[in-house]
Amino acid sequence: SSTFDLRKVSREEIREQWEGLEKSEKARLKKEARVLNNIHGITGGLKTKTKPRALSAYQVFSKEHMNLGMKMTEVGAKWKSLEESQRKEYQTIADETNRERTASANEQSSP
Repeated sequence: SSTFDLRKVSREEIREQWEGLEKSEKARLKKEARVLNNIHGITGGLKTKTKPRALSAYQVFSKEHMNLGMKMTEVGAKWKSLEESQRKEYQTIADETNRERTASANEQSSP
């Protein structure tokens, strides 16, 4: 396992250590960094122009119900029992959220 102590190592030393790593180790570290960034809401790092993934009605529904303390298995069963009109309400929320996220991403990527 590689460790980088940024307080004691210069950028050049980090670059040299990074270049010396195997491809698989680099991929593992990048994946780990993405997961940690997502957990902590950090954006940045590699500059890629990806648009946010669209939320589905089910994702909105499950997040809401899991925040209320429901287990995922209970959420799935409850989703299956919803009537189409109730699912459409969650789809409306998802669509609105997706529009806001896309607009926000476009604003941030504009010069």
